[in-house]
Amino acid sequence: MPTKFRAGIMYQANKDLMIEFDWVKGNNNLPSNTSEHIFSLGAEYYPVYFLPLRAGASIGGPEDWTVSCGSGVRFKNVVIDAAAYGLNNIFSDKRLSFGISGKLLF
Repeated sequence: MPTKFRAGIMYQANKDLMIEFDWVKGNNNLPSNTSEHIFSLGAEYYPVYFLPLRAGASIGGPEDWTVSCGSGVRFKNVVIDAAAYGLNNIFSDKRLSFGISGKLLF
């Protein structure tokens, strides 16, 4: 039996805008899992073809609600992404999770 169920739907309004709704429900309270429902809504927008802007929010789970945002830069063979998770925690817990990732395209 899976430890987590996931379902989602994505709508691409045009080549520049994508909106997604997701649901997650865990079967246990082990690390990185929760038995509470989590509902998320996010969007990705390309103002120019090499610069995606992303934002999202979720409710439910152990953190009750979170707000996140990110962006990236796409070159010919390299993609660099940066994101901040839990922007709402800056005010409540005085902490912020931030990540950077990269990808090579061939």
